[in-house]
Amino acid sequence: MAGGALPSRALPGRLRPDDRLRGSVDGFPAWPPVGDPPLEGQPDPSQVLDRALAWLTAHVPWFGPKWDEFFPQSAFPGVTVLELLLLCRVLRRGPRAAASADLVEAAPDVAQEMAERPAFLGDLYRADADFAHRVWLLALLHGLGRPVSDQLAVARGLVEARGSDVSVVDWAMLYVLELRYILDMAEIPHSLPTVPELYAGCGVHRIDPLSTTENEGYVLAHALLYATALGGRPLPSCGGPTAERRLRDVLHTLLGVHLATDHYDLTAELLMCAEIAGGVSDGLVRHAWHRLAAAQRSDGSVPGPPFQEAVLAERTDAAADAYAFRTCYHTTLVTALAAAERECSRRRRGQWRRQCLRLRRPGANARRDACWTGVAGGCRRGPGRTLAPMPLARRSGRSASGWPTGPPRPRPRRTSPLPPDCRRPCRHR
Repeated sequence: MAGGALPSRALPGRLRPDDRLRGSVDGFPAWPPVGDPPLEGQPDPSQVLDRALAWLTAHVPWFGPKWDEFFPQSAFPGVTVLELLLLCRVLRRGPRAAASADLVEAAPDVAQEMAERPAFLGDLYRADADFAHRVWLLALLHGLGRPVSDQLAVARGLVEARGSDVSVVDWAMLYVLELRYILDMAEIPHSLPTVPELYAGCGVHRIDPLSTTENEGYVLAHALLYATALGGRPLPSCGGPTAERRLRDVLHTLLGVHLATDHYDLTAELLMCAEIAGGVSDGLVRHAWHRLAAAQRSDGSVPGPPFQEAVLAERTDAAADAYAFRTCYHTTLVTALAAAERECSRRRRGQWRRQCLRLRRPGANARRDACWTGVAGGCRRGPGRTLAPMPLARRSGRSASGWPTGPPRPRPRRTSPLPPDCRRPCRHR
């Protein structure tokens, strides 16, 4: 950007301009171009996760009885603990299952107490606007090993009574996608459209990142999370490679925009989406994790958009604790969720890489055995070819039994099945 004077207090390397430039409508003031700032060392999301989990574990009661004590009750009081159960679900399938056992045990206790209230079952029979979230809570509890089969049977009967069609005509496509994700998790039969159809209907590939509102940013993030079951399955293909590249560009731009405004809540959700979609700038992702680590408070919480230190300083004792929890719990939770999903994703990719290495060994499968036997016998076979003699000069060294003593040259070409979400270059392609 050209024109205007460089502000004297502009901070190089930050994605946010000097505060004096806010609201300026003329003169087109300039500041250092946005880029990947010089960072010292690699970010460590695992440390961010450790501190966030410690804070969440200490504040588990606030997701249940203490919430009712300090804040007005919502139509569905389990909405806060529901999000905590999502984190527990991701932790259980990742490498931190043992280390996070205290949280994974305490959070379902609070949720189960809610599900066993007589009012919960009465509200479930009403099948109102919060019906899907109540089923979601039950499905998460069931997945975490809690005895809620009776309540789930009631939910299944209510869905079947409506002919397995529980969608509403005027629902936005995102909510239908969310409902499909919930019913699939609860293993309740339904007649909703497929996940790729619903994901395409959300129109996330047509979002303009430069005019996207905060709510639209959440819609984009939630559509990707529901369509992939929070990273548990590959992102549905929609619109071909061009649309997928545009989606990555949208995620890149939105991540930078919300970092520029210190919106760490959406930053954490977009980081999770970037991990799922892949292809987002590594430099920007590293910078985002550095910013989250720097924003994390000494007690492990991550401040949300409404948090203000000045307001917290005016409160004491329980009132201060309540304010800190209300303004920090969701951002801390989604930051922990992004870091935990990142660890799970890298663990899955490591498992696929180990599988790829196993497939390279002789005897991995019958097809490989045939290839190696053909090489050992002085023959060569390529895709779609019959066995043909290999020139003697190209044969590798052999033992008395005729098997190669070293790697055969040339190596047999082969194709092996790969997981659809394996993006790492390897010799199987």
